[in-house]
Amino acid sequence: MPTVPAAASVDTAPPREISASAAASSGCLVPDCGAPVLAKQLCETHYRIMRRTTAAGKAFDPKLQRPARVRAASKRCEGENCTEAHYAKGLCRRHYMAARSRIRAAARKGDAGSEEPESVSTAVEDPEMEEAIAAESTTSSGGNGGSDAGMSMPIFAEAQPSSRHEALPTAEVVSRVVAQYRGGLDRVAEVLGRNKRTLIELLDRLDLMAYVTRVREQERQRIESATLRERLDDLLFREKLLEDLGCLKDVDERARFEVRMRCAEIAKSCETIEEVLEHLGTDLGLDEAGMKRLVWRYDLRRYLRGLKLKSSTPPMRTRV
Repeated sequence: MPTVPAAASVDTAPPREISASAAASSGCLVPDCGAPVLAKQLCETHYRIMRRTTAAGKAFDPKLQRPARVRAASKRCEGENCTEAHYAKGLCRRHYMAARSRIRAAARKGDAGSEEPESVSTAVEDPEMEEAIAAESTTSSGGNGGSDAGMSMPIFAEAQPSSRHEALPTAEVVSRVVAQYRGGLDRVAEVLGRNKRTLIELLDRLDLMAYVTRVREQERQRIESATLRERLDDLLFREKLLEDLGCLKDVDERARFEVRMRCAEIAKSCETIEEVLEHLGTDLGLDEAGMKRLVWRYDLRRYLRGLKLKSSTPPMRTRV
């Protein structure tokens, strides 16, 4: 049996077969990389890059990689009076995402002289942060199906941070997120990495409260004046948004009345409950999932039984 060269055996061995002493002595295969070895004679950063490269069907050459920077781990955020856990670049998640939003907004405007934390300014260039930035890249443009068409967003000046690490997102970015999520503050707070209280403070600081109030009022008027089909879309699939806007109860009661009236009208020419529900789904343009939610929400089978209609599928009888 031919013998396998020693170098090949080290390269193909599972991570658990590489001892800590051997890993520390060999070092990362990438030239000038002083990061500790994780597996396959590579540090954690280059090991992940190698996995992504080989998964894409490409060859991984350690000599072409940049050395990873070894940074001291920080357990707490470096922000003033902030006790939240470390997330990246010496900052917690909230301060890091806020600072990064300002950096990207300044880059779009070509403002090279904007103030920004030095530790965060290089986050986009750091290979160790590629995965974190890719995973969070939707925070400023994430989608929930909403549209900001027809909404004029005000352009405000950036709020000046009160300390070196307290960098706030620009009013333009915040107003875009508010319009995209149709004034739903719970979703906006989640996207911006804040809670409801700190979001209200941010909106007040950026002088955006009047704009948010206008967006929410326009959305309520749109929902209340929409057709039954459009209102059912919001009720069945975006209930939390209506609750956030404060119009869930009124829209729900009105839709319940209209749906039952349509059922009563259709029942005049049908003999079974299933026929009524089939015609109702066609009339409202709802698919099977939407009809299941509608029947459950308004208990339409019980309502139709009250109209002296019977089901075409009799219930199963159980032996006593």
